Amino acid sequence: MMKGIPHLVFLTKIDRICKLVEKGVSKTFISRVVEDAVNNAAEIIALPRSQVLPVKNFEKETTLNTDINILAMTALRKSLVFADDFLENQYDWQQDNTQILNKRD
Repeated sequence: MMKGIPHLVFLTKIDRICKLVEKGVSKTFISRVVEDAVNNAAEIIALPRSQVLPVKNFEKETTLNTDINILAMTALRKSLVFADDFLENQYDWQQDNTQILNKRD
């Protein structure tokens, strides 16, 4: 993390790397192939595995798919949690610095 800003990786097109996931996105978190891809991405980018989020793109689908939506929403929720934590830390940092500056006056 640079300057406390959280980094996330959205690992897209996971259906292209795993036949199991291609048949059903609900199998994402039990797929060894997806797990290996997450591990590789985490290692290459030097991030924890928890910051690599597998998602499937809507490409060929003509209607919404609940499983794909759940995967996307899970990744979105996790990114919002990271953003919320970052903003909370920024607020705490500003409060601490304001108190320090007020003590100097």
